[in-house]
Amino acid sequence: MGHYVGVDVGLRSSSLCIIDEQGKVCLEREVASEIDEIADAIGGFSEHVDGVALETGNLTPWLTAGLRAEGFRVVVMEARQVKTTLSSLRNKTDRNDARGIAQILRTGWYREVHVKSLESQRLKTLLAARRALLRRRIDLENEVRGLLKVYGFKLPAQIYHARFEDMSRQAVMADPALAEALGPLLDARGHLYRAFLEIDKRVRSIAHDEGADMFPPIAALSKPEASASFACQFRHGRFGVNLNSNSKAPDGLHRALLSQVTSRLLGSEDFEIVDVCHHTVVPST
Repeated sequence: MGHYVGVDVGLRSSSLCIIDEQGKVCLEREVASEIDEIADAIGGFSEHVDGVALETGNLTPWLTAGLRAEGFRVVVMEARQVKTTLSSLRNKTDRNDARGIAQILRTGWYREVHVKSLESQRLKTLLAARRALLRRRIDLENEVRGLLKVYGFKLPAQIYHARFEDMSRQAVMADPALAEALGPLLDARGHLYRAFLEIDKRVRSIAHDEGADMFPPIAALSKPEASASFACQFRHGRFGVNLNSNSKAPDGLHRALLSQVTSRLLGSEDFEIVDVCHHTVVPST
């Protein structure tokens, strides 16, 4: 007899429910949100478990990878769909949610969600960290700009990031009171900038390595074939670069990646890239 497991995942603890093919509850338990704890709770039914159902959430990729490594078939359901299905429950508790998730798995009334691999999650985390450092650094730069305007110091509208430190220090050091107030902000901005350069270097290295594997087969084509392939892949967002003329200009990383792509594909000055760049491109998500 098959069994179906529903897990309502929480940050610290999770509610687990196991039902049989008839929908009868065989086990209900609250366990820690750890792979070993959940696997041990299911262990007594492991030979007859047809699937373990989870909702999408922050812990889902980690739990999915761990439970699959334990040999379980894991089904990830869209959280909004599950919420709509369970909204008719009279008592909305974690225990009842776990039972409802198990029932959804048993009936098959769900749409399974693809879970990215841990390697993809690590890359996503790296990009998110890079973006966070960039935003925090820009926030501090804008804060320094605004505070200096009060004293008549007007920094140029556009300053190369490496020169911002020198130009702002010159303005701040002219007034000891400003140096005492804004010095820590500039120090923090400098730390963020150096950390951003370090992580940006790692991202560029990964982009270079991935590009080396991806682009040579395209570059080996003739010019018309390469142009068509290049346009097709950008149209489907394969490279994740937004070339839509209505959007904001890509940052330095995207420009560097685009430059590398075109340098591999062009080969000569008469390569026609104009038709490709005027396509409306949807960036990958």
